Order: sequence, then structure tokens, then C-alpha cells
Amino acid sequence: MWSVEVTWEGVTQRVFLCILLEFQSKVDSRMPLRLMHYVACFYDHLLKTRETTARCVNR
Repeated sequence: MWSVEVTWEGVTQRVFLCILLEFQSKVDSRMPLRLMHYVACFYDHLLKTRETTARCVNR
């Protein structure tokens, strides 16, 4: 997991880069659900460690 600061149209934001490799011996039909779980755990960790805060952005 890496984080970098990116400036786009004058706005600087922190962007997280994640490379996920999981080797399996056969096809797992539940992989989309497992991937969603990994992402949810990542966001949960960010909130618990106060790396970010929950907010709603309206555009």
C-alpha cells in the first residue's frame, strides 16, 4: 500500500495505490465478494486510525 499526493486542477489530494495479488489453484466464483471485503476492511482501517474521515462530497 502506498499513498501519494496528487495535484489535479489546482486541488491536492492524497491518493492510495494498492496492488493486490492472490494466487489460487482454481477459480473462485466468490472473488468479487472477497475483493469487496478487502476494500471495506481497508476503509475501516483508515477510519479507525483517523487517516481520513467519513464525509459526503456533492458535485
